Amino acid sequence: MSEDINELFNGVISTKKLKGAETFKHAEGSLLVSANILDYWSWAYSDIVGNTNRGALAEYIVARAIGSEPPVRTDWAAYDLDTPSGIKVEVKSSAYLQSWYQATVSAPTFSIRKARGWFPETNKVSEEPLRHSDVYVFCLLAYKGDKRMLDPLDLSQWEFYVVKTSEIDRIFGERSSISINRVKELSQAYSIDRLLDAVQTSFNS
Repeated sequence: MSEDINELFNGVISTKKLKGAETFKHAEGSLLVSANILDYWSWAYSDIVGNTNRGALAEYIVARAIGSEPPVRTDWAAYDLDTPSGIKVEVKSSAYLQSWYQATVSAPTFSIRKARGWFPETNKVSEEPLRHSDVYVFCLLAYKGDKRMLDPLDLSQWEFYVVKTSEIDRIFGERSSISINRVKELSQAYSIDRLLDAVQTSFNS
């Protein structure tokens, strides 16, 4: 009898954290025989300037900064992260510079769209669209200079803004996005070393 590949909790696969050295099985005779999961990650996710992967990177940065403990990212959750004290955090990212040609810098906007929560244990969604977090962290890749120097791994090029979700509900209602200028009206910019304190202060306000 073969060993189980995945561990299940209430019928939901518990994702294991991969380390990078894992290889493809039964790849003998193909060029994949020398490839591992790190090769795949480098191929698929090296564009951390583009909107999709930059968003995941921003979530990782915030997760580490606030001490969020789950070992792997969950795509389907109603919100992105939890602090150790249980504050629910939604992470959004935007940037002035994009990987494509720009005649001028972009005007950053952030999604604040309400969504129906999905429950993987039942494969059902909640009836009412909501903002499910306690706090939003808006991550702005704020660098505007020479694109050749744009580096999302340089945390000095980022600004972080923290807004309580109840404030977003009160002010913006059913709106699905807001500009960076509106965000700046609601929060000062925080550096990465002050982010956890900012999240806790916003939640308790």
